[in-house]
This record gives sequence, C-alpha cells and structure tokens, in this order.
Amino acid sequence: MVKVPTLKVKPSQTCPECSHQRKKELSSRIHQCSECNYTDDRDVAASKVIVSWVLGTNALNRGSQIPTFKSQATGGWKQIWEMKRQKPRSS
Repeated sequence: MVKVPTLKVKPSQTCPECSHQRKKELSSRIHQCSECNYTDDRDVAASKVIVSWVLGTNALNRGSQIPTFKSQATGGWKQIWEMKRQKPRSS
C-alpha cells in the first residue's frame, strides 16, 4: 500500500504528459491539457498521474532519480483492520 499525497500531487488537475496543472470543475469529465493538447477521460488521466508518482516517474518531478514516496511497513490486513477500528484518544 502506498499513500499518495493528493493535496500535493493533485491528480485530477495534473496532465500526465506535461505536468501542467489547471483547476477543473467536477462536472468536467474530460481532461484536455491547454499546454500539450493531451486529451483523455479525467479519471484515466488522474490514475496515470498517480501511477507515475508511485513508480517514481512523477509527472511533477520528471527526470528526477529521487523516489517520490517512502516505503512504509503496514503489516497484514488484520493489523490494518485493527488500526482502523481503534477509537480516537481524547486529550
């Protein structure tokens, strides 16, 4: 499991080809880049941005050899479920 910092990566607003970012309305279902003319379904384009970020070929960091994420041991599914079921501690 890899956590993607979507506030930083902004997958639905980023072009997977040239990394140009532009805000879109949620009703806009087609990604059409005004910089490189790349066109695709909005969800497909966002998933391409996420996959490239996970693989370390981040569209926002193209050409960089630095990994874009830190691996994190999460344990098994049972351990993850236990963590989700814990009640928040009150201060």
